[in-house]
Amino acid sequence: METQVPVPNSSPRRPKILFVFVGIVVAVLFIALNVWVYRQATKESRPSLRQKTLVTPSSDATTGQIPSLNVDLITPRPTSPPTPTPTPLQGPGTYACDPYGSCNHYANPVRIGCPKTFADQACLGQCGDKSNWCPN
Repeated sequence: METQVPVPNSSPRRPKILFVFVGIVVAVLFIALNVWVYRQATKESRPSLRQKTLVTPSSDATTGQIPSLNVDLITPRPTSPPTPTPTPLQGPGTYACDPYGSCNHYANPVRIGCPKTFADQACLGQCGDKSNWCPN
């Protein structure tokens, strides 16, 4: 009988772990490269803080005058004049507060004894006051 020498069996998990590790390293390098490329591209399009100059009224070298503020850019002018909001109709009218506190239209509210009449169909919101109610 022949004796066989045992061959060390390499673990099948080892190549899988190696592939996972290499994949993670490649992903991190890919992200780092993209960040670097992005920063290089944006560095050319925007000036750094050292390159920026502050414009003050005394530093206008082209005209030597203080620049004026254009008000049209800040407050746009309307194209048409605004329509005024109508004021509620006041004075005597055909509307009055009924005995239940609602505003109703009457043919002649003074004749039936209503203490206050309105030209506004909502009675100017004064029907909550019982002293404005018409008698039964």
